[in-house]
Amino acid sequence: MSRYLLDSDTLSALFDTASPSHNLAVAHLAKLNNTDAVGLSIITLCELEYSQWGFNDLADQVRVQQFIERCKAEFAIVNINLQTAELYGKLKHQLKTKNGASTKSMRRHNVDIMLAATAMATGCTVVSGDQIFSVLEKLNSGLKSRNWLAEN
Repeated sequence: MSRYLLDSDTLSALFDTASPSHNLAVAHLAKLNNTDAVGLSIITLCELEYSQWGFNDLADQVRVQQFIERCKAEFAIVNINLQTAELYGKLKHQLKTKNGASTKSMRRHNVDIMLAATAMATGCTVVSGDQIFSVLEKLNSGLKSRNWLAEN
């Protein structure tokens, strides 16, 4: 059994039929076995909840809220724990010391690092089109990532 943790970009591609990556993401999801588990981090859910308030138009807010409800209905929500905090600190330190990431870059990727730490703590593979996960995977062999938004 494999376990996958979806980032917001992959969730959007799965549900947005107009997305150029929709068919690829759906095809990757369809290849999974019945025993595989797919979820989203509470951190990703926080990002989605915040995004709905970025719209001035009530119809857009409702559309995003419906998307969030669909995500919660379709996928398990994976919580963070103490091990997530420990791994977050280690990953962020590795990104700075081994990769020479700037303070600005580190701040920009805080949520991504938290998502990576959550995946490591829960035995999941992060599914995202964001390059930062490939960088983090090279820095720490405990992280596994996949990109369902590209052919591979």
